[in-house]
Amino acid sequence: MFSSCLGLCAEYVQLYVDYLLNSSIYKQFEAFYHGFHSVCASNALIMLRPEEVEMLVCGNPELDMEALKKVTVYDGYSKNDNTI
Repeated sequence: MFSSCLGLCAEYVQLYVDYLLNSSIYKQFEAFYHGFHSVCASNALIMLRPEEVEMLVCGNPELDMEALKKVTVYDGYSKNDNTI
């Protein structure tokens, strides 16, 4: 009896994890997948490491604020406005 309970628990956990990681986000992932592949050929992805794909999708996590300040154009505002 105990082993059958463990089997059911293991199956439940497996199904729950599958739901969380696959089924529950299927529509969102499909939209991302098709959009991503429309701008980046899938055969190009095999040449990239995971870190490089992350950089393409997310960008550089470190911002150079001085470089941003040099190229910022204010439309209807100035750099000294409280909003900015």
